[in-house]
Amino acid sequence: MAVRLVAIIAAALLLWTPAAPPVFARADIEQAKATGGIVALYPSDLDAHVLAIPGGTPPEELHLTLVDYGQDVSGLTDVELRRRLSDVVAGHPEPIEAQVFGHAVFNPNDAQRGPSTVYIVGDSPELASLRQQVLSLSQELFEPLAQHEPWVPHVTAGYSALETELKYTGTVRFDRIGLSWAGCKTYWPL
Repeated sequence: MAVRLVAIIAAALLLWTPAAPPVFARADIEQAKATGGIVALYPSDLDAHVLAIPGGTPPEELHLTLVDYGQDVSGLTDVELRRRLSDVVAGHPEPIEAQVFGHAVFNPNDAQRGPSTVYIVGDSPELASLRQQVLSLSQELFEPLAQHEPWVPHVTAGYSALETELKYTGTVRFDRIGLSWAGCKTYWPL
């Protein structure tokens, strides 16, 4: 009897394979990078490397989204948007400092998008002001844009539930604003 029980357990262990880490939104994320559009703040290289976690978003891709234009901007032109963003940046000649004051998992039970592990960012009046400027000019140029409300400034560290990997709290310095539009990126230094 004991031998039979051991054989059953051994067979179950051999047949059981641990679940792969969720890749819920990976294809959607890559598709959005190729066809979508966002305006975002990017942390300095030094801060991006501090915020990056193993298995998460690469440091050069870490950002704080100000406005999301959706996953498909085909048929829309970004010429006037680029001009207006240049004007906005001219009014913000210094990097923006903010505080990472918490960690969270967004969409923990969303089977379609999957979870996102994020740093919560705040304590900077310039963040909300800059976001409102970019949102306002975007609303003038395009159809009303559906945005996540309330706006929660955050930097996504990874697209799975990796909250135990997030350790950092403290100052983060955003030294450039970027426009990602249908796979093309343009950066303006602050």
